[in-house]
Amino acid sequence: MAEDAPYINQPLVLALVELRHPRAPLTPGELAGIEQALQKTAPIYRSEVEHLGSFTVDALSGDSDMRHQSAPLHRFITRDRKTSVTFRTEAMSLETVAYPGWTAFLALLRKVLTVRQDIAPVLGVTRIGLRYIDQIRVPGECPPDWSQWITKSLPAPRFDGELAMSVEQQQCAVQYSLDDLGQALTFRYGQAVGPSIAPVSFADQPGGAQPAETGPYFLLDSDASWTLPVDDPLEDVDIDTVVAVADQLHGPSLALFEAVIQPKLRDEVFNRA
Repeated sequence: MAEDAPYINQPLVLALVELRHPRAPLTPGELAGIEQALQKTAPIYRSEVEHLGSFTVDALSGDSDMRHQSAPLHRFITRDRKTSVTFRTEAMSLETVAYPGWTAFLALLRKVLTVRQDIAPVLGVTRIGLRYIDQIRVPGECPPDWSQWITKSLPAPRFDGELAMSVEQQQCAVQYSLDDLGQALTFRYGQAVGPSIAPVSFADQPGGAQPAETGPYFLLDSDASWTLPVDDPLEDVDIDTVVAVADQLHGPSLALFEAVIQPKLRDEVFNRA
Protein backbone atom coordinates (compact mmCIF):
# COMPACT_ATOMS: atom_id res chain seq x y z
CA MET A 1 0.00 0.00 0.00
CA ALA A 2 1.32 3.43 -0.88
CA GLU A 3 -0.09 6.92 -0.85
CA ASP A 4 0.13 8.59 -4.26
CA ALA A 5 2.83 6.60 -6.08
CA PRO A 6 2.00 2.90 -5.64
CA TYR A 7 5.01 0.64 -5.29
CA ILE A 8 5.94 -1.38 -8.34
CA ASN A 9 4.88 -5.01 -7.81
CA GLN A 10 2.93 -4.00 -4.73
CA PRO A 11 1.23 -6.95 -2.98
CA LEU A 12 -2.11 -5.21 -2.36
CA VAL A 13 -4.99 -7.62 -2.80
CA LEU A 14 -7.90 -5.37 -1.84
CA ALA A 15 -8.63 -1.79 -0.78
CA LEU A 16 -12.14 -1.14 0.53
CA VAL A 17 -14.03 1.78 2.03
CA GLU A 18 -17.53 1.18 3.39
CA LEU A 19 -20.15 3.58 4.73
CA ARG A 20 -23.05 2.30 6.80
CA HIS A 21 -26.28 4.24 7.07
CA PRO A 22 -29.93 3.84 8.14
CA ARG A 23 -32.08 1.60 5.97
CA ALA A 24 -32.52 3.18 2.53
CA PRO A 25 -33.52 0.72 -0.22
CA LEU A 26 -33.25 2.01 -3.78
CA THR A 27 -36.36 2.38 -5.91
CA PRO A 28 -36.20 1.35 -9.60
CA GLY A 29 -36.15 5.01 -10.61
CA GLU A 30 -33.31 5.85 -8.21
CA LEU A 31 -31.35 2.84 -9.38
CA ALA A 32 -31.75 3.92 -13.00
CA GLY A 33 -30.52 7.40 -12.08
CA ILE A 34 -27.44 6.02 -10.33
CA GLU A 35 -26.71 3.74 -13.26
CA GLN A 36 -26.82 6.70 -15.61
CA ALA A 37 -24.61 8.84 -13.33
CA LEU A 38 -21.97 6.10 -13.08
CA GLN A 39 -22.01 5.25 -16.79
CA LYS A 40 -18.54 6.70 -17.45
CA THR A 41 -17.02 5.46 -14.19
CA ALA A 42 -18.45 2.00 -13.58
CA PRO A 43 -20.77 1.05 -16.46
CA ILE A 44 -21.15 -2.69 -15.81
CA TYR A 45 -24.21 -3.29 -13.64
CA ARG A 46 -24.93 -6.47 -11.75
CA SER A 47 -27.88 -7.20 -9.46
CA GLU A 48 -27.34 -9.71 -6.68
CA VAL A 49 -29.15 -11.07 -3.66
CA GLU A 50 -27.31 -10.94 -0.34
CA HIS A 51 -28.19 -13.66 2.15
CA LEU A 52 -28.00 -12.59 5.78
CA GLY A 53 -28.44 -14.51 9.01
CA SER A 54 -29.02 -13.56 12.64
CA PHE A 55 -28.66 -15.72 15.76
CA THR A 56 -30.45 -14.91 19.01
CA VAL A 57 -30.61 -16.64 22.40
CA ASP A 58 -33.46 -16.18 24.89
CA ALA A 59 -31.88 -15.11 28.19
CA LEU A 60 -34.57 -16.87 30.29
CA SER A 61 -35.22 -20.12 28.46
CA GLY A 62 -31.88 -20.52 26.74
CA ASP A 63 -33.66 -21.29 23.48
CA SER A 64 -31.83 -20.18 20.35
CA ASP A 65 -33.23 -18.98 17.07
CA MET A 66 -31.47 -18.68 13.72
CA ARG A 67 -33.18 -16.45 11.17
CA HIS A 68 -32.31 -16.02 7.52
CA GLN A 69 -33.23 -13.13 5.27
CA SER A 70 -32.20 -11.81 1.90
CA ALA A 71 -31.63 -8.29 0.63
CA PRO A 72 -30.90 -6.77 -2.78
CA LEU A 73 -27.35 -5.75 -3.65
CA HIS A 74 -26.53 -3.47 -6.58
CA ARG A 75 -22.98 -3.53 -7.95
CA PHE A 76 -21.42 -1.24 -10.57
CA ILE A 77 -18.09 -2.42 -11.99
CA THR A 78 -15.42 -0.61 -14.01
CA ARG A 79 -14.55 -1.74 -17.53
CA ASP A 80 -11.32 -3.38 -16.37
CA ARG A 81 -13.40 -5.32 -13.80
CA LYS A 82 -11.02 -4.41 -10.99
CA THR A 83 -13.05 -1.78 -9.12
CA SER A 84 -16.65 -1.84 -7.98
CA VAL A 85 -19.21 0.42 -6.30
CA THR A 86 -21.83 -1.41 -4.27
CA PHE A 87 -25.12 -0.24 -2.80
CA ARG A 88 -26.80 -2.32 -0.12
CA THR A 89 -29.93 -1.50 1.85
CA GLU A 90 -27.89 -0.18 4.79
CA ALA A 91 -24.43 0.40 3.32
CA MET A 92 -22.47 1.57 0.31
CA SER A 93 -18.90 0.62 -0.54
CA LEU A 94 -16.05 1.21 -2.96
CA GLU A 95 -13.50 -1.56 -3.45
CA THR A 96 -10.63 -2.23 -5.82
CA VAL A 97 -7.94 -4.77 -6.63
CA ALA A 98 -6.07 -2.12 -8.66
CA TYR A 99 -5.32 0.52 -6.04
CA PRO A 100 -4.48 3.85 -7.75
CA GLY A 101 -3.08 5.63 -4.67
CA TRP A 102 -4.96 7.40 -1.90
CA THR A 103 -5.66 10.71 -3.67
CA ALA A 104 -7.35 9.04 -6.65
CA PHE A 105 -9.18 6.55 -4.44
CA LEU A 106 -10.51 9.35 -2.23
CA ALA A 107 -11.64 11.33 -5.28
CA LEU A 108 -13.59 8.31 -6.49
CA LEU A 109 -15.19 7.96 -3.05
CA ARG A 110 -16.28 11.59 -3.21
CA LYS A 111 -17.88 10.98 -6.62
CA VAL A 112 -19.77 7.92 -5.37
CA LEU A 113 -21.06 9.86 -2.36
CA THR A 114 -22.13 12.76 -4.54
CA VAL A 115 -24.03 10.47 -6.91
CA ARG A 116 -25.84 8.75 -4.04
CA GLN A 117 -26.75 11.96 -2.22
CA ASP A 118 -27.87 13.73 -5.41
CA ILE A 119 -30.16 10.90 -6.50
CA ALA A 120 -31.14 8.86 -3.44
CA PRO A 121 -29.83 10.56 -0.30
CA VAL A 122 -29.38 8.64 2.94
CA LEU A 123 -30.23 10.20 6.31
CA GLY A 124 -26.77 9.96 7.82
CA VAL A 125 -23.66 7.86 8.27
CA THR A 126 -23.28 5.54 11.28
CA ARG A 127 -19.91 3.96 10.43
CA ILE A 128 -17.01 4.55 8.05
CA GLY A 129 -14.52 1.75 7.50
CA LEU A 130 -11.26 1.68 5.52
CA ARG A 131 -9.62 -1.70 4.94
CA TYR A 132 -6.42 -2.75 3.21
CA ILE A 133 -5.45 -6.38 2.64
CA ASP A 134 -1.84 -7.00 1.55
CA GLN A 135 -0.37 -10.42 0.76
CA ILE A 136 3.41 -10.31 0.87
CA ARG A 137 5.30 -12.84 -1.25
CA VAL A 138 9.09 -12.67 -1.49
CA PRO A 139 11.82 -14.28 -3.60
CA GLY A 140 14.49 -16.62 -2.26
CA GLU A 141 14.38 -19.31 0.39
CA CYS A 142 11.22 -21.29 1.07
CA PRO A 143 9.92 -20.96 3.69
CA PRO A 144 11.17 -17.37 3.99
CA ASP A 145 12.79 -15.95 7.08
CA TRP A 146 10.07 -13.34 7.50
CA SER A 147 12.07 -11.42 10.11
CA GLN A 148 14.20 -10.19 7.18
CA TRP A 149 11.17 -8.69 5.44
CA ILE A 150 8.66 -7.84 8.19
CA THR A 151 9.41 -6.18 11.53
CA LYS A 152 10.80 -8.88 13.80
CA SER A 153 7.99 -8.75 16.39
CA LEU A 154 5.34 -10.05 13.97
CA PRO A 155 6.48 -13.40 12.46
CA ALA A 156 6.12 -16.57 14.50
CA PRO A 157 9.40 -17.98 15.94
CA ARG A 158 11.60 -20.11 13.68
CA PHE A 159 13.05 -23.36 14.97
CA ASP A 160 16.08 -25.08 13.50
CA GLY A 161 18.20 -28.11 14.38
CA GLU A 162 16.47 -30.98 16.21
CA LEU A 163 13.30 -28.88 16.59
CA ALA A 164 13.15 -27.90 12.92
CA MET A 165 9.59 -26.82 12.12
CA SER A 166 8.09 -24.57 9.47
CA VAL A 167 4.99 -22.45 10.03
CA GLU A 168 1.94 -23.47 8.01
CA GLN A 169 -0.50 -20.99 9.53
CA GLN A 170 -0.28 -18.02 11.91
CA GLN A 171 -3.27 -15.87 12.80
CA CYS A 172 -2.97 -12.83 15.04
CA ALA A 173 -5.25 -9.86 15.65
CA VAL A 174 -4.82 -6.63 17.59
CA GLN A 175 -7.35 -3.85 18.10
CA TYR A 176 -6.09 -0.33 18.68
CA SER A 177 -8.12 2.67 19.82
CA LEU A 178 -7.21 5.89 18.04
CA ASP A 179 -7.12 9.34 19.59
CA ASP A 180 -10.26 10.60 17.86
CA LEU A 181 -13.57 9.67 19.47
CA GLY A 182 -15.21 6.67 17.84
CA GLN A 183 -12.14 5.65 15.82
CA ALA A 184 -10.38 2.29 16.06
CA LEU A 185 -8.00 0.14 14.01
CA THR A 186 -8.03 -3.64 13.88
CA PHE A 187 -4.83 -5.22 12.59
CA ARG A 188 -4.72 -8.87 11.52
CA TYR A 189 -1.48 -10.46 10.44
CA GLY A 190 0.32 -13.76 10.12
CA GLN A 191 2.06 -16.32 7.95
CA ALA A 192 0.17 -18.67 5.66
CA VAL A 193 0.70 -21.05 2.77
CA GLY A 194 -1.63 -21.24 -0.20
CA PRO A 195 -3.15 -19.38 -3.12
CA SER A 196 -3.81 -15.67 -3.22
CA ILE A 197 -7.02 -14.43 -1.69
CA ALA A 198 -9.54 -13.55 -4.40
CA PRO A 199 -12.08 -10.94 -3.24
CA VAL A 200 -15.54 -12.50 -3.44
CA SER A 201 -17.00 -9.59 -5.39
CA PHE A 202 -14.51 -10.07 -8.22
CA ALA A 203 -14.16 -13.85 -8.15
CA ASP A 204 -16.52 -14.47 -11.05
CA GLN A 205 -15.47 -11.45 -13.10
CA PRO A 206 -12.93 -12.48 -15.81
CA GLY A 207 -9.87 -10.31 -15.37
CA GLY A 208 -11.07 -9.02 -12.01
CA ALA A 209 -9.16 -11.32 -9.68
CA GLN A 210 -5.40 -11.17 -9.31
CA PRO A 211 -3.33 -13.94 -10.94
CA ALA A 212 -3.33 -17.05 -8.77
CA GLU A 213 -0.15 -17.60 -6.77
CA THR A 214 0.75 -20.34 -4.35
CA GLY A 215 3.32 -20.91 -1.64
CA PRO A 216 4.10 -18.97 1.55
CA TYR A 217 2.95 -15.41 2.09
CA PHE A 218 2.60 -12.91 4.93
CA LEU A 219 -0.78 -11.28 5.46
CA LEU A 220 -1.14 -7.65 6.54
CA ASP A 221 -4.80 -6.71 7.00
CA SER A 222 -5.70 -3.32 8.50
CA ASP A 223 -9.27 -2.22 9.18
CA ALA A 224 -9.61 1.35 10.45
CA SER A 225 -13.07 2.64 11.35
CA TRP A 226 -15.11 5.44 12.79
CA THR A 227 -18.41 4.61 14.50
CA LEU A 228 -21.05 7.13 15.51
CA PRO A 229 -21.07 7.27 19.34
CA VAL A 230 -24.26 5.88 20.88
CA ASP A 231 -25.33 9.19 22.42
CA ASP A 232 -24.61 11.33 19.35
CA PRO A 233 -27.47 12.40 17.07
CA LEU A 234 -27.56 11.27 13.45
CA GLU A 235 -26.51 14.27 11.38
CA ASP A 236 -27.31 14.98 7.73
CA VAL A 237 -24.61 13.69 5.40
CA ASP A 238 -21.93 16.27 4.69
CA ILE A 239 -19.71 14.90 1.94
CA ASP A 240 -16.71 17.02 2.93
CA THR A 241 -16.94 15.70 6.50
CA VAL A 242 -17.21 12.07 5.37
CA VAL A 243 -14.21 12.47 3.08
CA ALA A 244 -12.26 14.14 5.90
CA VAL A 245 -13.00 11.23 8.27
CA ALA A 246 -11.88 8.72 5.63
CA ASP A 247 -8.69 10.74 5.24
CA GLN A 248 -8.15 10.63 9.01
CA LEU A 249 -8.51 6.84 8.96
CA HIS A 250 -6.00 6.57 6.13
CA GLY A 251 -3.27 8.23 8.21
CA PRO A 252 -2.84 5.48 10.85
CA SER A 253 -3.46 2.76 8.25
CA LEU A 254 -0.53 3.98 6.15
CA ALA A 255 1.65 4.62 9.21
CA LEU A 256 1.05 1.09 10.48
CA PHE A 257 1.94 -0.42 7.11
CA GLU A 258 5.15 1.61 6.88
CA ALA A 259 6.07 0.65 10.45
CA VAL A 260 5.84 -3.13 9.94
CA ILE A 261 7.80 -3.52 6.70
CA GLN A 262 11.58 -3.83 6.57
CA PRO A 263 13.81 -1.85 4.11
CA LYS A 264 14.67 -5.17 2.41
CA LEU A 265 11.00 -5.65 1.47
CA ARG A 266 10.70 -2.12 0.14
CA ASP A 267 13.91 -2.30 -1.91
CA GLU A 268 13.79 -5.85 -3.27
CA VAL A 269 10.04 -6.37 -3.77
CA PHE A 270 8.02 -3.15 -3.80
CA ASN A 271 10.48 -0.99 -5.74
CA ARG A 272 11.88 -3.72 -7.94
CA ALA A 273 12.04 -2.60 -11.57
